[in-house]
Amino acid sequence: MLVPFIMASPNTGILSPAALKAGKIDPVGTCTGPFIITEVDGQQRLKLKRNDAYWGGKAKLAEAEVRFLPDANVRATQVRSGESHIGRTVPASALAQLKRGPGTSVVSIDTPRTTQMLINTKKAPLDNVKVRQALQAALDLKGIASSLYEGSVEPAIGPFAQHEPWAPKGVQPAKLDVARAKALLAEAGVKPGSLTLELFAYSEKIELKDLAAIIQEQLKAIGVTVKIRVAAYNALEPDMIAGKYDIALLSRSHLTDVADPLAFLTSDYTCKGGYNLSHYCNASFDESLTKAASEADPAKRHEVYAKAAKLLQEQAVNVFIIHERGNDAISSKVKGYALHPLYHYTLTTALSVE
Repeated sequence: MLVPFIMASPNTGILSPAALKAGKIDPVGTCTGPFIITEVDGQQRLKLKRNDAYWGGKAKLAEAEVRFLPDANVRATQVRSGESHIGRTVPASALAQLKRGPGTSVVSIDTPRTTQMLINTKKAPLDNVKVRQALQAALDLKGIASSLYEGSVEPAIGPFAQHEPWAPKGVQPAKLDVARAKALLAEAGVKPGSLTLELFAYSEKIELKDLAAIIQEQLKAIGVTVKIRVAAYNALEPDMIAGKYDIALLSRSHLTDVADPLAFLTSDYTCKGGYNLSHYCNASFDESLTKAASEADPAKRHEVYAKAAKLLQEQAVNVFIIHERGNDAISSKVKGYALHPLYHYTLTTALSVE
């Protein structure tokens, strides 16, 4: 059922035999989309020219250059300075200035992506649901959304946002309740000041360092000490996969190629899931997803996903913090730009620059 969607995804790239040279991949001059790659400079930049033979119509742009800039603030700055026409995924802290201009604006869209605090559910005392619920109740999600993200996002109600068809109905973000959090820790046998956790935050996502500091301060209010480790994601992931961590911040998309979150729920939350960083295992949860995989009726599958999301929220398997929005900065000279919700396409045939 899902194979046609996967095959239609740009992530399922089919290389021309001409792109395979001496055992290496070299796509220069071999692409069949609206643009042809003319030059690749390592991880610095990519140059393209219009493909006049493109089956989908001639692109308005004659050529383009893509620069790979890992720092989101730099991407925003380059649009403001005129060095770039488009800056993808700019930080929330830059939005107000970009919207005021002059000569710049912001294109925004809801995305299937949530920032969450992963919890290693196999590591004591985090294997106790009351301890996890205490961490959840100690965080001021609304305050985080309005301050750190300057009101550009909504506090999370779980892995899925309210507008999505598979989100549970009537669910609200976890409420800040310090008294309840302290009581839950006491019920779990955790004495005040006895719990110290290490929090991972990866440097590629610029907001996470500040978010980690906020979480550190808010958990201090319930007697939990947090030590922060900031590093590149590839330096943190091995420990997360191996279960050698306490809590970690992660920006996670639940849709990739198909408008159905089954693959996400399976990989992230089933006992044998390939990306189950929470190390969560619940046989009945797995069984419900197995049945959903063979269900042809989308509405019935969505019911299963909603129940799964509600369970993850209620058991505080992770603390879901905010539902992200895609924010791209563009120059006023850019016309015909549309932000793809899965970030599949940026350079389209309709895009032009005055």
